[in-house]
Amino acid sequence: MKRWDQIGLPRLRPLSVTRGSARHGALRFDAGDRPTLAALAAQLTKILPRSPRCYHLKGTGGLKAAVRAATQALHQYGPAPFVYRTDVKSFYETVDAEILLGKVERYTRDRNCLNLLGQYLNMSVETGGNFVDAPRGLRAGGAPSPVLGAFSLYDLDCAMAAQKDVFYLRYMDDIIVISRHRWPLRRAIATIQHHFAAVGMVSHPDKTLIGRMGHGAMSGGVSFLGYQLSLSGLSLSAETLRRHIEKARRLYEQCKIRQRQAARVFADGNIIADSAPEWLKNRAYITLAPDMRNPSYLTDRLRAYEARFLIWAKGGLNDEVALQVFYEASRAPTTSWELQ
Repeated sequence: MKRWDQIGLPRLRPLSVTRGSARHGALRFDAGDRPTLAALAAQLTKILPRSPRCYHLKGTGGLKAAVRAATQALHQYGPAPFVYRTDVKSFYETVDAEILLGKVERYTRDRNCLNLLGQYLNMSVETGGNFVDAPRGLRAGGAPSPVLGAFSLYDLDCAMAAQKDVFYLRYMDDIIVISRHRWPLRRAIATIQHHFAAVGMVSHPDKTLIGRMGHGAMSGGVSFLGYQLSLSGLSLSAETLRRHIEKARRLYEQCKIRQRQAARVFADGNIIADSAPEWLKNRAYITLAPDMRNPSYLTDRLRAYEARFLIWAKGGLNDEVALQVFYEASRAPTTSWELQ
């Protein structure tokens, strides 16, 4: 990565379209700009303040630390705390470049930094020789975006830190507030909505939940960052389980297809069949992975995926999440869960 004093005053190249349209497709940074953007991100990390209640940045403990803190707060504010859980609708797309740049100017007068940041927030897109303005907001995949995403709601973090009788936590745009009483939670919600309106953001209507733990919509807990938080314990959320099973099914189908292709290519042992089509013979995963002809190939792949998922699910949570996954390799994955 380039040092900041080596950057000078570069000009960022336009974004390119990898698929879709310039307005709604996937955009890609020029490879030559990535070291410059990494240096900008490192410089912004040094000069911009961040709240200890914002967990998605490096050095804060990440997602698992946020889940641990929220779980502890539930018990601290129990036995039936009031909870508000929300996130910003289209967070990156709704970050206002002019407002964000004005906030950054409070903390630095570095001409190179502000110039490069202004370019980053107002990039153009090249498609077919035509240049158009990129969609507003931050760029997914850009090194400065996580830092700027944290800083864009720094004023909200400070306002919530000053409030009493509430627990507040933010992971990028995912927010959870916990309180023992109803009125402190109402004040917190009003504060959050006020700061959202000030920067042109709105809460996602389908991901906002307000209630009392153990009652009504929160009788089974509240979903937060892929986990289900409740007073009875910590488990994986229904959406996390659904995605996991769906990925296991796709892996199963992929392995079955590759096994059938391998059977067409290798007629006998390691001898390539003359009747196999050339396009299939040239598939690297066919010629370089003879193990896929092994009867246990499918089971081994599913078990390996299961093991990686369990490591992620339990990692950093002191074995607070207890679960097991079982697959039957003879047919499409069937998953049974034991959650405690």
